[in-house]
Amino acid sequence: MHSIREIYKIGRGPSSSHTMGPERACEAMKKEYRDATAFEVTLYGSLAKTGEGHRTDYAIRQTFGDIPCRIDKDTTKTDLPHPNTMEIVALQNGRELGRKTWLSVGGGDIRAAGEEAPAEQAEVYPESSFSAIRAFCEAEGVPLTAYVYHREDPGLRRYLNEVWAQMKATVRKGLHTEGVLPGGLGVKRRALELRRAGRREHNLIKKENFLISAYAYAACEENAAAEGVKGYYPAFDITPPHLVSGVVTDLGIYSPYDLHRYFTDGHIDEHNLVV
Repeated sequence: MHSIREIYKIGRGPSSSHTMGPERACEAMKKEYRDATAFEVTLYGSLAKTGEGHRTDYAIRQTFGDIPCRIDKDTTKTDLPHPNTMEIVALQNGRELGRKTWLSVGGGDIRAAGEEAPAEQAEVYPESSFSAIRAFCEAEGVPLTAYVYHREDPGLRRYLNEVWAQMKATVRKGLHTEGVLPGGLGVKRRALELRRAGRREHNLIKKENFLISAYAYAACEENAAAEGVKGYYPAFDITPPHLVSGVVTDLGIYSPYDLHRYFTDGHIDEHNLVV
């Protein structure tokens, strides 16, 4: 891993390749062509075929804001540099200012077609296995968190504070929003319902399970909605909470029933986690 930043990212859901990537491509075009009065976007490959379900169109329009934007989908072209390809044309009063083909290469990362892939970054973590990391921590007498800060650059702590603030904002919004998620499948939001159930529950274990599930659903639902505040977007798929059997931390392995207590230092107070 080049940096733990690869795991913790902030962007518009529900897909790193279908919403975060296109969003960043549009932001790059807005920055490069500040005098543009309109944009034209053509989606190819997977972006064209599944973009509507992923709300790619919505992410593009939200990014361009008040600037008019036309979006076309070409599902027939097969000679593509990448499955997630999009072309953006910048216009000023009908005159073309420039165009660029963008590749959404995964994890929210983008690259302009024709540009060489960025040079391979040096490994931040020289240890290639967790047993080696554990041996380092034991030899130095430090916890896993201290090991990460030791290997990363000084800006990591500020970056993780930004991610943590966004995590809380995402969960907070999800816990206070009702209704049906966009996308046409009629999926009802459940986070607020689970939170209310947790507050009513007197059984300690069940209460914890309700609250933990509420937090997880809140994050998932905000990423799926792709609207409002940008969400914390993990660079991996979110596992439904009822399928989680344990969470590995530097202090040990915690069951879902223990997780809330772990975050709140022994107190069942959800406001300590979502403030």
